[in-house]
Amino acid sequence: MTLKLIACEIAMEEFAWAIARSKNRILAEYLAQGHHSDVENGRRVIQERIDAADREGVEAVLLGYALCNNMLAGIEARTKPLVIARAHDCITWFLGSKECYLREFEAHPGTYYYTAGWLSVRRPDDQVGKSASASGVGVSGTYEELVARYGEDNAQYLWEIANGWIARYSRGAYVRLPGADHAACRKKVHAICKRNGWRYAELEGNPGLLQRWLDGPWDSDDFLVVSPGQRINPTFDNRIIAVVSP
Repeated sequence: MTLKLIACEIAMEEFAWAIARSKNRILAEYLAQGHHSDVENGRRVIQERIDAADREGVEAVLLGYALCNNMLAGIEARTKPLVIARAHDCITWFLGSKECYLREFEAHPGTYYYTAGWLSVRRPDDQVGKSASASGVGVSGTYEELVARYGEDNAQYLWEIANGWIARYSRGAYVRLPGADHAACRKKVHAICKRNGWRYAELEGNPGLLQRWLDGPWDSDDFLVVSPGQRINPTFDNRIIAVVSP
């Protein structure tokens, strides 16, 4: 089969590894990260790319997003089926199933997860929370740049103001998947954890869900197939997403 993949760039490395092993022909398109932070715009952009894919002669569109802050709610299949994993967020992709994600989430709340793909597209200003502008404090750059600019004490104060979200977490976990430079990724996550005062953890990822998604067939326990004319709807139960007809 020839399939169109539309996905967030945060998973580019992991998806590329699985695409190279797929029995299908995959036409991949990656969108800039961050669309879940602006749900309405993200939904519009994703729908536009789905509509464009319908003209590419593919048999189905693989939508490489999770529910992502309900961003997929209302997304519609036009003339080709959409295939989506049942996932609240992208960590499900990397752990291998929604059940693995739930077990990890319940066993270790307060964990921020990292993958090689996430680390590779992470931009310097991603280290500074949006609360900086809301507080009226103009903060940008890495922690090391703030130290060089303002000194250690001032940098720590500005960093804490800009990154209040850090206090909601106590652990940083690197999810290890095939094809990555684990030593380099491990070093980066160790440094983040040290700076944020988090414990470091390392998890063995499972690319099985990704591979089944690219290869098919798509069982209903792990995937939702949206037929032309149907829309995605959140279910708020263990199915995560379902379809509705206009």
